Amino acid sequence: RSGIRGPGESQVLRLLSIDGATAERIPLEQGSFLGPRFSPDGRYLAYAWGENARRHDIYTFDLLTQDREQLTTEHFSDAPVWSPDGEWIAFTAFTDRPEIRIVPAVGGREPQALRIGVFNQLEIMEWLDDDRLVVQAIDPDGSDVLLVSLERSGDEWQVADPVPYLSAPYNETNSALSPQGDLMAVRTDRTGSHEIWITTFPEPTGQFRASDRSGQPTGE
Repeated sequence: RSGIRGPGESQVLRLLSIDGATAERIPLEQGSFLGPRFSPDGRYLAYAWGENARRHDIYTFDLLTQDREQLTTEHFSDAPVWSPDGEWIAFTAFTDRPEIRIVPAVGGREPQALRIGVFNQLEIMEWLDDDRLVVQAIDPDGSDVLLVSLERSGDEWQVADPVPYLSAPYNETNSALSPQGDLMAVRTDRTGSHEIWITTFPEPTGQFRASDRSGQPTGE
């Protein structure tokens, strides 16, 4: 797994062993890192990086050759996720309002913008095998988890209207899907304090509380 160490603009990325015994630094320039994600084959990292915490672009890093590729230049990108085949990267871009963008993982073309509605904030949590995105959306009424279907035609993508997966009077954030894809962990304040709840997926027909104190789900 990958990890971020350091405050603000002096962060570094490290490869951590699951047992925590080793922490190998990835040879990347210090800065502000957001959302590092392994590619499906484990060879690459996608991440958002900036010299300061206010400006980020999307990059990939080849863990074998140590080559770095910059995929965006707008300085307002976040939350990269890989397509299941490893050929594409979706991320959130912040302009006049947040939107989803998709770019080839090898770069070479401008990202395609996909708008799914009016929200204060968007974060892509997962890209599923059936080309649906799990998206956390924040608006004035709170934070919900949405499912957004994608359809590809050649090198162009189309997006359907988002479908609520978890939408309630309380907030639901930091969702993480289980490796088997049948359960989702989510951080919620439904009881008045932040707790981790587990719900069935893709239909939230069963739910149970997994923690009685604040915490972040990992999907592991």
